[in-house]
Amino acid sequence: MLRNFALALAVLCIVASGPAQAQSPATARADKIARVEDGLMTLVAIKGVPRKKFTMQSRMAYYHVPSVSIAYFSASGVRWARAYGAKVNALFQAGSLSKPVSAVGIMHLVQNGQLKLDQNVNDTLQTWKVPQNAFTAKRPVTLRELLSHTAGTTVHGFDGYQRGKPVPTLAQVLDGAKPANSPPIRVNLQPATRFRYSGGGFVIADQLVLDTVHEPFAKFMHDTVLAPFGMTDSTYKQPLPQALWTRAAVGVDRDGKPYPGKWHIYPEQTAAGLWTTATDLAKFAIRVNAALMGQDSSVISADTARQMLTPVKAGYGLGFSLEGSGRTASFGHNGSNAGFNAFLVMHRGGDGIAIMTDSDVGMPLITEIVNSVAAAYGWTEYPPIEKTLYPLSPKNYARFTGTYKGPGEMLHVIVRNGSLYMIGHTRHLLQLCPESPTRFFLLTQPIDIQFNAGPSGTIRSFSILQFNNAEAKKIK
Repeated sequence: MLRNFALALAVLCIVASGPAQAQSPATARADKIARVEDGLMTLVAIKGVPRKKFTMQSRMAYYHVPSVSIAYFSASGVRWARAYGAKVNALFQAGSLSKPVSAVGIMHLVQNGQLKLDQNVNDTLQTWKVPQNAFTAKRPVTLRELLSHTAGTTVHGFDGYQRGKPVPTLAQVLDGAKPANSPPIRVNLQPATRFRYSGGGFVIADQLVLDTVHEPFAKFMHDTVLAPFGMTDSTYKQPLPQALWTRAAVGVDRDGKPYPGKWHIYPEQTAAGLWTTATDLAKFAIRVNAALMGQDSSVISADTARQMLTPVKAGYGLGFSLEGSGRTASFGHNGSNAGFNAFLVMHRGGDGIAIMTDSDVGMPLITEIVNSVAAAYGWTEYPPIEKTLYPLSPKNYARFTGTYKGPGEMLHVIVRNGSLYMIGHTRHLLQLCPESPTRFFLLTQPIDIQFNAGPSGTIRSFSILQFNNAEAKKIK
């Protein structure tokens, strides 16, 4: 009887207590943020071995990244924003993430009939013309091709200019004339035949805008895109106005050392000139998505947004990188300036992430953050690169150790705590994991190292397979 009473009392207590209370939105959000902050994972995973998770702070220290800014968002707005080593409203250079934002402003002009997407750009250019040659004689360059990197134009990207040093005009950049530090922007491939990334093509688009609106590009973009989209912490002004210097992140090199002058100046505004925040990039993606869904035509219409987010070649639309299909379809871009790396992605109609860093080695860290976000929010399109570990005995590691002279730097291969590592000038310990008796892979980047032996079996060099078998010769 007593046993039955105790059982009944226990059941009564369970019923009286009711179901477990659901987390409040604030608690759920805090839990997700904690998972992101404590769940960073390398890009490469070893098959059959649980992936190791790292904290945000530990990986920032590992990569020598002083500060990171993150904004997670959905179609309805920014869900949360956090900064590490900086304030949430700190300004970062967006690098090539300037391109999709610029492209929205340019497509606004197309939509209004001020520019033609499929017309010879030389018909509109006034102060400078695309030099004619055998390639342009067969097919002239169009704005559609400039925005989709299919115009056959040269110059992949730009290094920027140290503050206090001479900065070229746009015309000097276009012609590679001093003090420009980049070569002339020319056409050396048949337009519209294939994708080849060209920041130079966007500089031509910059000149096209100037010859159309007859006002500074920074003012045009502020009035046309930044202000209407609520991007109140963004500017294309180059150099950065002095009033904003105290909010600007300081770009650092691969050694973690600040660039002279703290950041570079980019006269190539359409291609690399945007200063912004992760939150403002999130606002940008949200408004582009709203346009696509027919919910916001303040800057571009649904039809214009569809054109921009339709692949032209190689998964690139008009200013945007495009990935996936169906539920995993996304748009975005990444960016890299001297001392800065950034990333933006949004699932169409869904959620997304904007990440900004102030370091030349920010991209490996960004990759690990994206992996953490994907795990926290159930994204499936960022699976790890799985590698199978070869059972090579650590006793064999000694034959690979030594100093190697590679392209541009000295590399050291050492054994520490029973594992093989490579060290470059950044002093990062890059673990080399065996995939065969002489081939190794990195966990932090998709890079494979092949050690090469001479006739006697002695290691003489190694090759980096992802860089056209670039060779580093063993010197001691």
